[in-house]
Amino acid sequence: MTRHTLQCRATKKAVELDTIYRDRRFVRVVGKLIDLGLLDTTMLHIGTYRGKIKLDDALWAGQYEMRILELLPALVMKKPGIFYGTLTLAKDLEAVCKAIRAGKTAPSFRGVAAEDYMQWITRVGHRGKMPSVLKSFRFSQSDLEKLHALKSAIGAKSDTDTLRYSLGLALSQLR
Repeated sequence: MTRHTLQCRATKKAVELDTIYRDRRFVRVVGKLIDLGLLDTTMLHIGTYRGKIKLDDALWAGQYEMRILELLPALVMKKPGIFYGTLTLAKDLEAVCKAIRAGKTAPSFRGVAAEDYMQWITRVGHRGKMPSVLKSFRFSQSDLEKLHALKSAIGAKSDTDTLRYSLGLALSQLR
């Protein structure tokens, strides 16, 4: 390959990327992430965008900017209000979200390792918090009566708060 051929290919690729980076979808997605304080860019033509974005547009833009794909699982789980339209998840994104919610090891997501997107789960939304994990238990009627009695005794707002308090108390007594 000659030097001229390589320069022509590089120029063609640069023009293609410039077209993509100026696409309305890309500008809105990156602008929204800038507005949320989750992303910075040196692209001067991209400013903040305060509106909602389409999840499909974010997935499309993520093909060209991997940082978007790193943020997507956290955004879908902890800030779904930034998206408009039906929030129908792609199969791979749905699998990642289900694994995180279940507290299981999350699979890689479109070439992004689990460590890379998991770091954003505690940074997006309520900082430092992981999303709640859904657990279900079968209680007998007497167990429920004890739970409600304990709830009123400690002045908890919900059964979940009562269980959290009780677990913390039990753990502190074991130490």
